Amino acid sequence: MEKSTADKVVLWKIIEHFLTKVLTMQGLSKVEHINITNSVYAFCSIVDLNRGFDSRLEVTGVDLYKKLTQFIKSHVASLEKEMSVFSGADLLAFYEKHWTRYSIASAYINKRFDYLNRNLIKAYIEERPKDFSFLHTIFLTIWRDELLLPSIKRLTRAILDEIERERKGVSISTSRLCIVIDSIARVSLTELVDRHIDENSEYSDLLYIHPENVQEEWNQDIPFYKDYFEGAFLKETTAFYEEESNSFLNEHTVPDYLKWVLICIQNENRRAHFYLYKATRKKLLKATYDCLIEKHIERIADEFPNLMKENRYADLNTMYKLLFRYKEGVKRLASMMESFMTEWGTAALEYTKPTPMAFMNTVIEILETGEYMLQEAFNNDRTLKRAFEKGVEAFVNHNAITKIAGRSQVVPELFVKCTDIILRKDLKFRLKCGLKDGMRAVLKIFPFVKDKDIFRKIYLLYLSRRLIYDNSISYAAECAMIYPMNEYCGNDYTTRFRSMLKDMKKSQWLLEEFKEWNPFEPFEVGKSITLEKRSACKL
Repeated sequence: MEKSTADKVVLWKIIEHFLTKVLTMQGLSKVEHINITNSVYAFCSIVDLNRGFDSRLEVTGVDLYKKLTQFIKSHVASLEKEMSVFSGADLLAFYEKHWTRYSIASAYINKRFDYLNRNLIKAYIEERPKDFSFLHTIFLTIWRDELLLPSIKRLTRAILDEIERERKGVSISTSRLCIVIDSIARVSLTELVDRHIDENSEYSDLLYIHPENVQEEWNQDIPFYKDYFEGAFLKETTAFYEEESNSFLNEHTVPDYLKWVLICIQNENRRAHFYLYKATRKKLLKATYDCLIEKHIERIADEFPNLMKENRYADLNTMYKLLFRYKEGVKRLASMMESFMTEWGTAALEYTKPTPMAFMNTVIEILETGEYMLQEAFNNDRTLKRAFEKGVEAFVNHNAITKIAGRSQVVPELFVKCTDIILRKDLKFRLKCGLKDGMRAVLKIFPFVKDKDIFRKIYLLYLSRRLIYDNSISYAAECAMIYPMNEYCGNDYTTRFRSMLKDMKKSQWLLEEFKEWNPFEPFEVGKSITLEKRSACKL
């Protein structure tokens, strides 16, 4: 045997002894720590004089690389054989124990073989990237091929059984699941992690590169975790919650079901946080929501009217947040909101006297209650607000009062009479209802009046009467009632109203001028000066 070969045999026996102790967690002395590093360097420094150096690939470190790879393979294969007799929780316990040991040992070996990584393997990878990998990648690849692949189905089944037990309320070791699932993800990073290595990388730490650090590529390029765990996990999740949701809904009310759904979602969120990755978390929550909400939208939405009647704002808010994740849920809630408001208002007006103030008070009470409900239960959601307004418009313009009158024009007429009562010099009304409150109520209802042209025509008539007979409470009050209408109908809608108010202002000015011009002759009580355009005040 040549001297160089003999030296390699001796050095390998030393290295092999150290590797065995490290992989079996026997511990090394300070001297042994130093010796293993020196032995690696010495092995890589041996030159075979009978071999040429036409290429960097002829460096003797290749022998050490191959021997180390074969040794790790044999060790992991023996673990797989030992693990084959276990199943269920025992399988997970065995796997957790030996994966943890393997991870620690691999990190240590990676550090002690740093010379091989930096000076030899790196050069080989540049020449033959398909044939050589950094040691951390080799460790992960061997674990995947020699142990995980032969037992992945049993291991996945054991994981899923533990998760199902936890979902049913049984206490399990979440830290163990975290370690096992984490290992499945990490072995998916082999070639991918090599792409993230630069000259300053600490090779001893590379085994612990987290999948989240290369999340985008990991999601696209690595099938192992998805194929062998994630797919089965999501399928089991769907089956579990389909069965549980059907069972719970058959035995409980919808409000109780919604509370249970929130608990389930919180649990899945916690589960994803403790032992799943972000990529899986999003898919897990979608699968959970789809099973618990999307497949029961119709059943859940049917409870909407009952919750509205009982003013159960907290339950309505929960329903809103859950159903609004889906277009079908949005559509159903909006439709039911519109129908509910129409039915509510129509029913209330059946028992309302067909008088202006009674009509206005009933409508404003429903409006204010509904607006409070929108805020408390639905966060003033735009879609539901539009549906709410459609429902209000429907019952305001078509109700028991319009049926009795036989015409829908009675609605604008009633509201014009309300404004007339509010803006006339009527002391009794002002004592019962504040001027501002009355005006606010009319202006809040005005947008829902459908026949606004008829409203304008009748309003013009009553405004003319107030001004001509000097029965208006004030110029400021008239302006405050008219100008907000511009926001809904534009300036053209109120042009004649404003023209009449200007004439009123001119009349007041002429009266003041007349008094100043003739201060000695008292102005007779009841006499006044009023200017009105003929086109504006046809009575």
